[in-house]
Amino acid sequence: MATASNIDDLLQCPICLEIFHDPKVLDCQHTFCANCLKVHLASPSSSILRTSNVIDSLHWAAKRNHRQVVEYLLENGANTDIQAHDKSTAAHVCNNDSLRQILESTTFDDSVSSTSISTTTLPIVPNYLRHPVFPYVSSQPITNLSSINTETITLLCRIADDPSETDFIEFDFNKIPNTGSFERLLSNICHELNIDHIDKLRRLPCIRVRNDCDVERLKDNHMLEVILIKKS
Repeated sequence: MATASNIDDLLQCPICLEIFHDPKVLDCQHTFCANCLKVHLASPSSSILRTSNVIDSLHWAAKRNHRQVVEYLLENGANTDIQAHDKSTAAHVCNNDSLRQILESTTFDDSVSSTSISTTTLPIVPNYLRHPVFPYVSSQPITNLSSINTETITLLCRIADDPSETDFIEFDFNKIPNTGSFERLLSNICHELNIDHIDKLRRLPCIRVRNDCDVERLKDNHMLEVILIKKS
């Protein structure tokens, strides 16, 4: 039957000798606190094995084929030339071919950086960079933009009390700009009816058109009559 002392030993980190905090289990089934493991592995000279033949952490990780630990140590400046008591390097005690190649290479960091550089300089440009969205693109319909500068209506006009011509003449008129629209309307009507002046203008049945504001109220198919005052 397990005693309280045995249970405490099972829950105790062998490095800090405290109850495990965020425990991490290695491939060798040994368990350490995550922070203890990080602190000790970050120092190439830290001793992990508590034996008579103490070796550094890189030898320890290489001998047990802990690839992630080896790469972590190398990235943090571990020296692959450090020798154990028997003059062996980390590469000598490693029995994994691919891991040994990493340890034997003196340009581990260079190979990593060159790989990352070659990856970023591939002749592949994302579509969003090759064809960026222009800032002036709008989802608004084009018709809304064109309506700002034009408001064309169709009007009907004739000369009042002219027995020789009772039909209306149809023509298009743009009310924009509003300023001066009354004078432009008179000019257009004179051109359409082939006359040289207009004494009065009314919208049927009997509404006078006198200025720009009256022109602004005109709508499609409004009928206009020109009044010519006969001089005696």
